Amino acid sequence: MKSTINSPTFIQRISPLTISSISYQWSPVNSSENIPYSFPNEITDYMKLKYGFPALYRWVIRRSDGSVLYYLGETEGLVPKRIYQYLKPDPTQKTNQRLHKVMHSEIQGGSKILLEYLSFSPFKLNNHEIIQSSLMDAHIRRLLEELFTVLFLKNGERVLNK
Repeated sequence: MKSTINSPTFIQRISPLTISSISYQWSPVNSSENIPYSFPNEITDYMKLKYGFPALYRWVIRRSDGSVLYYLGETEGLVPKRIYQYLKPDPTQKTNQRLHKVMHSEIQGGSKILLEYLSFSPFKLNNHEIIQSSLMDAHIRRLLEELFTVLFLKNGERVLNK
């Protein structure tokens, strides 16, 4: 057997990954001033004017027994398109169909379903500043969706994401 001593060797440089502290909060999506939106209510003009931005969002299912379920998602425009897809899912939207059924079943069982979006202060990923408008980038939205899904799961929260 011949030795392949002269074959090229690839050395991967090790780079540090740093994430600065992130201050965040989940804010309610309101159907009108100070009135939280509740699924499956219709989308209001107030919502269309106020929540058309890219977002990381979560459905909060508060059960009558006090337990809570979450579903986290990301979107390039929260209202009206994304919310409408939960209200009237297209046959090709399997996740939306699944959640639509789950949410209607939960409502029949006495649950209340609210919608919230993530707002956060600027933070750094290595030397790159991530700000609220960075959510226009689908990669940033997906990164944060996965990050928060992992955090919820590690905290023992019940998450409907598959």
